[in-house]
Amino acid sequence: MIKKTGLGLLLVVLGSFSVVNTANARWAVPLLNPGPASWGCDLSMSDVKKGINTGLIVKNWIPSNEQTGYTQGKIVVRGKHTLVVDINYTRGSFDIKYKSSKNLKHSVDSAGVEKIHPNANSWMDNLKNAITTVLKEQCN
Repeated sequence: MIKKTGLGLLLVVLGSFSVVNTANARWAVPLLNPGPASWGCDLSMSDVKKGINTGLIVKNWIPSNEQTGYTQGKIVVRGKHTLVVDINYTRGSFDIKYKSSKNLKHSVDSAGVEKIHPNANSWMDNLKNAITTVLKEQCN
């Protein structure tokens, strides 16, 4: 009887670990670039650049490779997940597009659809919202 109880307990414990591991593993989903954003007024290119950099920094992204009309943003989460985006901008709009990543399950399936960890889509959306908020405030 003890052997059966011990085996049953072992199976329950091992089963619990597999449930926890499955819950923590996230499947890759289609990569969704956030799409263009505008803020309702024309600003100088310098002001747009400042607004984009402020939005990046507020969300813990690092701006780099800055040129007129272009900035690159990078975020490193928990020291192991990295996402890099290209941000092209004009005086009245900007567009964030995926560039590269590390440890975010990026792949292209047999139909040519890019896939990535769902958090990457959220991080890009949150960045878009932060930048848009900063630039809208500059219109007033």
